[in-house]
This record gives sequence, structure tokens and C-alpha cells, in this order.
Amino acid sequence: MREAVRVENLVTDDLIAGGFPIMTEPCTVTGGAFKRGTVMGRIGAGGKFTISRKTASDGSQTPSAVLLQDVDATAGDAGGQIYTAGAFQIPSITLDPSHTLSDAAFALRQTSIFLKNPA
Repeated sequence: MREAVRVENLVTDDLIAGGFPIMTEPCTVTGGAFKRGTVMGRIGAGGKFTISRKTASDGSQTPSAVLLQDVDATAGDAGGQIYTAGAFQIPSITLDPSHTLSDAAFALRQTSIFLKNPA
């Protein structure tokens, strides 16, 4: 059973679209510096998260989460938080150019993450 994690100083911005329950969990981020709202993929070996690139072959090619806060993992792995469910506004999402918005949105829907245009 997972422990509840308290998120300190949560930034309220245009990322959250609302209308769907939000779920978060801690994770290990690897492979670079990433901004809040980056679409992440889970690396199969070890379960770390990095930006989802369609050209990857380690499991992270499948979009599966949205990064909750900026994380700098350029000098090594870093702790972070990801959204594992929720609704998010498309203009605030960072998506690797190897993915189309349509393909990423479809993959994320399988994990209860929904991408929406602003109302």
C-alpha cells in the first residue's frame, strides 16, 4: 500500500484543467532537466521516469504521467512527483516533438490522464 505524500507549496497555474480527480505519487527522475507539465514515460528497468520520446525503446516511449514540478536530473537521478491521474490543459503540457498530441493523449487516457483545450 502506498503512503500518502503531502505536496508542499503546490503551484496553482494553468496546468490543471479540473473536473477529474488528481492523483500524485513520488518518483525518480532521470535523463535531464524537465519542467512542470512535461509528459513523462516510465523506464521499464528500474521504474525511473524521463521525458517520453516516441523513439525510445526502454519503456519510456509510452506516455504515462505528467511531471508535477520542475526537476533537474542532469547531474544524476533526482526525486520528484508525478501526476498519475487528472485533467490537464494542452497549452501547459510539454511534449517531446517525437510524439503527436493525438498519440500522446490516447496513451495518457489509458492511465486516467486527460488532455483538454482551455475552455
